[in-house]
Amino acid sequence: MSKKSVTVVYGITSSTSKFIESDYNEDDNLFVTTHGREPFRGTHSISLCELAERNDIVIRRIIICSEAVTAILSSLRDFNIHLGNCFFYNHSKDQLTSYKELIIPAVEEEKILYAVYDLSSHLPCFDITTFSILAEHERRKLKLNNICFIILPNISTQKDYEGVRQFHTEEDYNWRVDHIVKSVMRCIPSCISIVELPFREKLSSFINESRYIYPAEAIHGSVKTKTPTTSLKPALASCGNLAFMKPPKNAITLVKNYIGNYVKDKKLITVTLREYQEQVVRNNDIQSWSRFLNEIDTEVYYPIIVRDSYYSASPMPKGLEAFNDFPEASADFLVRLALYQEAYLNMGVSTGPTFTISFIKDARSLIFHPIDEDNPASSSEAARKAGLTIGADYFFNDNEFQKTIWQRDSYENIRHNFYKLIEKISNHEHEELQ
Repeated sequence: MSKKSVTVVYGITSSTSKFIESDYNEDDNLFVTTHGREPFRGTHSISLCELAERNDIVIRRIIICSEAVTAILSSLRDFNIHLGNCFFYNHSKDQLTSYKELIIPAVEEEKILYAVYDLSSHLPCFDITTFSILAEHERRKLKLNNICFIILPNISTQKDYEGVRQFHTEEDYNWRVDHIVKSVMRCIPSCISIVELPFREKLSSFINESRYIYPAEAIHGSVKTKTPTTSLKPALASCGNLAFMKPPKNAITLVKNYIGNYVKDKKLITVTLREYQEQVVRNNDIQSWSRFLNEIDTEVYYPIIVRDSYYSASPMPKGLEAFNDFPEASADFLVRLALYQEAYLNMGVSTGPTFTISFIKDARSLIFHPIDEDNPASSSEAARKAGLTIGADYFFNDNEFQKTIWQRDSYENIRHNFYKLIEKISNHEHEELQ
């Protein structure tokens, strides 16, 4: 007696009805649920146990019409049911997907680097960039697979511990952890997870059995020193390039859709604004940027203003009203990084977001970094301590088209250095075509 060939439809849900009405239905269905007896259009499902005992059928396909795919696959394996032709029915796309395409690869815990970003010694700001690059360098040096970033808060259960927030309110502090610190971590492709601990004492129980910790001193419960930019020098010397940052695919797709619909064949130029209320002398010279942008050939170039995150929904500064901004890139760092990656050229003054451009492969930039001896943050001493050479490009830049201009962003300086770099890029592109 020949056995009947059937399609096992696992799960009685609204997805089941949609599957039955789809082109994938071949009317040879046997309905199965974990415990059986659930009604569906005049028939009842059988249980998984009953399915395993059926000797009169050949299971040609298994169609899972339930979101509990992981549990169902595990149950099928427990009953030694072959999964070779097992599919998930995605009702939202009306699509069958082989279960093999849905499998999340197992994690090798012994191949994970635990990187601890201590908020008692680091600010919730773009200092995370240097830390993340060095963590990725350490992972590569040790030939590990992934990084699990751990955010160690400046909060303790010990009454004699005094954590402080020296620059930010509690709300601002938490916002920056979510939108800057975590976002930069997400742009390291090997990042498998980000763990934000509730208080400092949780660290020891989390990593006490872990083999690879960065930095090593974190194993003792804290990181007492800030990660300086100078730490990038030995890392760069050992591997030759630190362009480790990459935006997620969804962010790249969003930016490419914008370019395809609006920028089209023009050359996308980004201008990043520093709009801080603190140290306003370091902000962009808006009048100079307005004059420059109003003169460039908009038949060739497509300028986009990238606002400070906190001003992404505010009116454009006076003088720049005629130009497009990109609020998505201002509010979401992942989109911002994708925009920087896809742009023909990125321009602006030295600030946290523009710092990240140096670590994007093949990105181009023109960044103004004037020295101001009256400002500790932008003095020649600050540059020296950061390992920078005044008059030279940042030593950690990815390529020769990432230029550092140690002058104010005056109209004359912007214009001169823009066309100088454009000529260099054009000559390079011409040489590549030869």
